[in-house]
Amino acid sequence: KHGPRKLSVIGMGLLTLTTCAFAMLNFDTSLVLLACFYVARMVAMTLVNMPVTTWGMNALDTKLLNHGTSVNNTLRQVAGSLGTAIIISVSTITQNLATPTMGEAPAMLLGINLAFATCAGLCLIGFILTLTMVKDKPGEDRAKDTEGAHKNLLQSIMKTDVFSLPETATVADAMKLFVGSHISAAPIVNDQNEAVGFISDGDILKRLSPQSRSFVDPILMIMNSVNDQRGYDERLEDLMNVKVIEIGARHSIGVSIHDSLPDVCKVLADNHLKKVPVLEDGKIVGIINRSDITQYSMEAYLKGRPSDAVYCEPDDETNPLEMNGSEQANASLQAAKDALSEPKES
Repeated sequence: KHGPRKLSVIGMGLLTLTTCAFAMLNFDTSLVLLACFYVARMVAMTLVNMPVTTWGMNALDTKLLNHGTSVNNTLRQVAGSLGTAIIISVSTITQNLATPTMGEAPAMLLGINLAFATCAGLCLIGFILTLTMVKDKPGEDRAKDTEGAHKNLLQSIMKTDVFSLPETATVADAMKLFVGSHISAAPIVNDQNEAVGFISDGDILKRLSPQSRSFVDPILMIMNSVNDQRGYDERLEDLMNVKVIEIGARHSIGVSIHDSLPDVCKVLADNHLKKVPVLEDGKIVGIINRSDITQYSMEAYLKGRPSDAVYCEPDDETNPLEMNGSEQANASLQAAKDALSEPKES
């Protein structure tokens, strides 16, 4: 949702600051302050490690992922061992040199401070590298789709007549659109036609239910349920004038027009979505449903496989015995397409 740059820059900056704080410890530092520094430092590592690793892996071709994983794992082990050896050496040498003049405890503290100062220097180098190298490049997907094959495929599958809602629309506007257009969800766009959210009929149903919010504290949940005695009609009346941006999902998930079909399937599956907007240069150019991919997959499977095609009853005027294998496959394919395109009632 946010890209690797924001997370890694914030994480490396926080990691550098907290490491500098560890380099300035003294005998008067409280355990509470020490624990706060440590928690912040661990959060910073979380913001850095996985986003940067994922960003680096995404830059590789699929055929090179196994090599990239091997190199990454090897470098992590080597860097961990080498880094530990360096900072322990700095701490030990400093302590041995300072002990005769300062005493054992102050010398040990000085060694620890210099070890963390060394780590802070390495973190600063990492912060500079993150600023200069880690970027959210919107053109990366286009560069990978050099011949435009992914774009042509998605354009042939997706629906270009996208129904969307402005961020100023109300729930009443959304319900009118859902009912009138026979859809169940729509992206929320700003004045520049950029997706800023997504609302579905499930978001509306959630607000109409007795427990419309999620609670961490069970006591608050009970109090909210007891105090809210509104009926369905009253809930519906109150909900109609609410802005869709308030109840819909923020930061709408989308796919690029240059993404491959497996990447689109992964986004839909990982996020449990029925449909997802297709973006080009940040603008919505279409929307792709799971049923669109299913229909395309069926067509791609049946094409060129007369023996595997599911036999569908031809028209009354056509004698199936007079059809060759290719004609039967085409008839089966057309019947399958018609069956997939017809809406079914549960």
